[in-house]
Amino acid sequence: MHKTLKNQPKYGYQITKELQNTGIFLIADGAIYPILKTLTAYVDVYTEEHSGRKRNYYSITVFGNKLLDERWNEFEILFEFLMNLKEMN
Repeated sequence: MHKTLKNQPKYGYQITKELQNTGIFLIADGAIYPILKTLTAYVDVYTEEHSGRKRNYYSITVFGNKLLDERWNEFEILFEFLMNLKEMN
């Protein structure tokens, strides 16, 4: 999940499939679009034509990337703390 948009822009269906393939995020097809719409400060959107159809591609903004890295670091610290607690028991 951390790298869904970090490496390259993707269109909504690609994002949905990546989330579904994790087995953790059970998201319905099409449900990602309202979520992406709320992330306008963190995600840019642009349109490209592909096989005669227009697709919206989403990429992470500089601000979004910075926030993602900060939150990911916080997650890793918390995860390590919880794993240490587990080992103590």
